[in-house]
Amino acid sequence: MKIKMIIFLSALIISLYIAYSYVYQSHRDIRKEKPKFFISSDSLHHHFAQQQQQKSHNLYMNQVLVVEGTILSLSQQMIMLKPGISCLKDSSSEFNLINVGDRVTIKARCIGYDDLFGEVKMDQSTLN
Repeated sequence: MKIKMIIFLSALIISLYIAYSYVYQSHRDIRKEKPKFFISSDSLHHHFAQQQQQKSHNLYMNQVLVVEGTILSLSQQMIMLKPGISCLKDSSSEFNLINVGDRVTIKARCIGYDDLFGEVKMDQSTLN
């Protein structure tokens, strides 16, 4: 009886540890991840807007990309690259030295395509 109780408690403790480790795992750090694709903003937008969206979605969704393009607009929260790449800034990144019209290289995670605005959406953007 005592052995069964020890085995049961050991299994319970191991199960609780595994569950805790799974629930409280660390978040992805896009800045430290190696990019899967290096692509221009024109090519990325073309892939989503002109070609099969489902194929592009499967290829780029939730992947770390390095995108090169020209800044169309800037705000405190977002950078818009021509022809339509919306990059939500990472909170820890510094974007003070760039201006509209500058050519930049941005590392970010692709989160999809917005049909309504015709924009490729990216988040956790940092200057590369």
